[in-house]
Amino acid sequence: DNGSAVIDGNCSYVNLRSGPSTDHEILTTIGEGSQLDLLSVDEEWCLVTYDGQEGYVNAEYVYSDGLSVLVTEGVVIGDCVNVRSGPSTDYSIAGKVYAGERVTLTALADGWYAITDEDSGVSGYIRGDYIREYVPGEASSIGEAVVEEALKRGCLVDGHVSLLTGRDLQAFRAAGIDSDHTLRTADKLREELALGFNVQIQSGNLSREMAEAMNSAPVQDQICLVTDDVPLPKLMERGHLNRVVAEAVALGLDPVRAVRFATINPARRLRLYDVGAIAPGMIADIQLVRDLREPRPEAVFCAGRLVCRGGRLLEPLPRPDLSAVLRGTVRCAPVAESDLVIPAPAGETALVNVIREDGVSARTTRAQRELPVTADADGHPALDTGGYLKMAVFNRYGKRQHGLALIEGMGPVSGAVALTYGHDAHNLTVFGGNDADMTLAANGVIEMQGGICAASGGRLLTQVPLPLAGLLSPERPETLLAQLRAFLSDCARMGFHHKDLMSFFTIMPLAVSPEIKCTDRGLVDVAHKRFLPLIEERRGS
Repeated sequence: DNGSAVIDGNCSYVNLRSGPSTDHEILTTIGEGSQLDLLSVDEEWCLVTYDGQEGYVNAEYVYSDGLSVLVTEGVVIGDCVNVRSGPSTDYSIAGKVYAGERVTLTALADGWYAITDEDSGVSGYIRGDYIREYVPGEASSIGEAVVEEALKRGCLVDGHVSLLTGRDLQAFRAAGIDSDHTLRTADKLREELALGFNVQIQSGNLSREMAEAMNSAPVQDQICLVTDDVPLPKLMERGHLNRVVAEAVALGLDPVRAVRFATINPARRLRLYDVGAIAPGMIADIQLVRDLREPRPEAVFCAGRLVCRGGRLLEPLPRPDLSAVLRGTVRCAPVAESDLVIPAPAGETALVNVIREDGVSARTTRAQRELPVTADADGHPALDTGGYLKMAVFNRYGKRQHGLALIEGMGPVSGAVALTYGHDAHNLTVFGGNDADMTLAANGVIEMQGGICAASGGRLLTQVPLPLAGLLSPERPETLLAQLRAFLSDCARMGFHHKDLMSFFTIMPLAVSPEIKCTDRGLVDVAHKRFLPLIEERRGS
């Protein structure tokens, strides 16, 4: 029983019905101001008892002991908000909701909203200043607002929708986003082409099934072969788009189609109508190759001028002075070991959200593990993280904030690495097996004003300075390649093992890459667009 209720003054009477819709029989009428017992709220209807009869009344006309009954949508505006079992902080925590989530509001009581989160199944009460009612037609999130504004301005809007399919994917396309570069299966390629997407296939997603699907696709002008994340060692040792074309052809893609998918199709997608093909009136950007199955350029023409032959550059490249704009951009305070301690509530163990990695791809999954609680150097309760790779992301733009995470499937490692080379915020990210080496590596990068650093046993190993925006080096490619090879060798000796280690390092702080990642604001549940606490709850006495 939820207590007594009263019919408010918006009407002279309401109908008491046998079920929760106007299709159900009217049992009786209830006059304005009448008292009744409120049993529950079901969608837009209240189950009540009146004069010995149980039935349903439209929620719009019910007021209950300071509780305004309503059914509408709300948008969470707090970062990580406790949902309580009753309308005050005296009640227990029933769950959490996160910024930007849309929830169903069923009542308002003394400044607290009764809510239901359909995605997580959490229901309870949220304080009114952490939520607002959703206005139909408005953008309910920053993302929707960005897309709407981009479309108004005639911009291209590219998508990243590896998790969506069916009606969700159709809704995404209807919102005006018409491309995707995260396809992993031939079935997804067929589905997206049928919905009018421009599909962009990366090397890591190529397979024989994907090649066959591209060969037989009824729409050939919406397929592009693309690259994403090509670290310098791969670029210099294996090549760029030529490498993707060769891999696709080796898997069965028709060579002429492969060239089309890497040239004119992407040019059309980017609205570059004077490049991408050899024809009168088009810019003569051309490469000459002997075999389309292994397209190694023997000569390269840029705007009709021969600029490269036999792998040798024939014309000097301009070297603009970018120092004034791009140097001194890592505004990050020195890191202390205490910054890497994970405080824990007192108890024997704690339930922890960890990132599970397979050592092959950049895709991660969420797992929950019960870890022991010990004491830090000052005697405070702290998490025992032995056996896990620790990750820390520090804001490099002047904000004193950082996030911490634990990664399963990548340990054990004996040292640490730190880098500002990464997606998308380019913050300072640190990975390691112990706090001392993580601190040393992090401060090494800060002192270089950006770059990549390895540390082990209390000493710095390879340092790769990237002083231009923390991302670029003024050195020649050959010099930078030697430095990166030395860094990767250090990583292997320390126990960092991954099929594509540089991509692992750079994508782990990427907040749009499924399924769970870590940013300077903490763990992100990418699929549900919400932050997650590192420690869910304590266990034991």
